[in-house]
Amino acid sequence: MLFLRVFRHTVWREIE
Repeated sequence: MLFLRVFRHTVWREIE
């Protein structure tokens, strides 16, 4: 589930 967390964090940063 670590990959999921990293993926979400990356998406969040890209949105900002």
